Amino acid sequence: PPPNPVAAGGLVGVGVDLENHQWGALVVRLLPGGAAFQSGRLSQGDLITHVEGVPCRGMHCSEVLGMLMGPPLSVVRVSVARGPPEDEGSETVSITRVEEDPPEGGEGEELECFDIPDAVPEPPAEAG
Repeated sequence: PPPNPVAAGGLVGVGVDLENHQWGALVVRLLPGGAAFQSGRLSQGDLITHVEGVPCRGMHCSEVLGMLMGPPLSVVRVSVARGPPEDEGSETVSITRVEEDPPEGGEGEELECFDIPDAVPEPPAEAG
């Protein structure tokens, strides 16, 4: 049989780039051809607060990306906040993963996760 085009481990994501946020993970980009883009259910600027009911608050966005991974054509339920997170005004959307992750610039890179400078603790001041 021909080699499986799916990412190593047979898992695919939903095609989003995320950024760390105190309340979860912020969607900074949708990859054209990815599941999130095709579903029309996620938008840039959406805040992912839960994946499959698991709270994402305090998680690194790479962990959230990992939670979004799953078998091709499976469904993942994502809770998204579109207002101030304190409002708890979140909506749960179901996204069906695509058969394979869209190619990104030919690099075959998986999704990106950005550390925002505010989230980085200050280095200790040097003595002397």
